[in-house]
Amino acid sequence: MYNPWKKKKFKNLQVKSDGKVYGSKLENAVRYKLEEREKLGEIKIIRTQQHIHWYSQGIKQGEYWPDFTCWDLVTKEVFWVEAKGYPNEKWPRNLHMWEAGGPGILEIWTGSYKNPKQSIIVLPVSVGHHTIHEQVFGKLEIPGEI
Repeated sequence: MYNPWKKKKFKNLQVKSDGKVYGSKLENAVRYKLEEREKLGEIKIIRTQQHIHWYSQGIKQGEYWPDFTCWDLVTKEVFWVEAKGYPNEKWPRNLHMWEAGGPGILEIWTGSYKNPKQSIIVLPVSVGHHTIHEQVFGKLEIPGEI
């Protein structure tokens, strides 16, 4: 149930917008950015807070809930989006797990809710790529532009 006064980790307040509840102002702002891309015909937002499980040799190793799951209308591939204002103690592990075996591309958006920016794109080894970033909140590096 939506509670506008419910504080979460790092003192984020839930945000209710257009009848949906978001975990933070940044997450809501990223949703608006994704909706802009959706209106341009680039993507389709499929769902929010999809539960991802990681297994190794049949044993559950972890779980993660990216903020958004989207469909790229150009590449015809699913990708995930995370609005990351402040990394918690689980974030380095989740990032490592995604790098090693995530189901696809993960876009990480940082900044403030007033100016969210796509700062990192994680291309997991499981899809035949590697992560393109210096560190968790490092400068985005795109091959050919370095």
